[in-house]
Amino acid sequence: MGDRSELCSPLNRARLGVVQWLESLPGEYKIDAMMALDKLCQIAEQQIEQAYFDGYNHRTGSERSRDLRKALESGIPT
Repeated sequence: MGDRSELCSPLNRARLGVVQWLESLPGEYKIDAMMALDKLCQIAEQQIEQAYFDGYNHRTGSERSRDLRKALESGIPT
């Protein structure tokens, strides 16, 4: 069994729910459906990770600009 973070991931929990439905498919269709599900989850994980890093970069940039604005307003050279 995977570690706790995998079990708590909403994406992995959703994947486990879909896998149960895919198990009822005939052999050839089940393999294709599982491969498609794996690819979908891989892309979703990449998009989620990218959104996280974009948000972090935005926050960092905002903090830097705020600090620069404060320094300029107080007359402190940067």
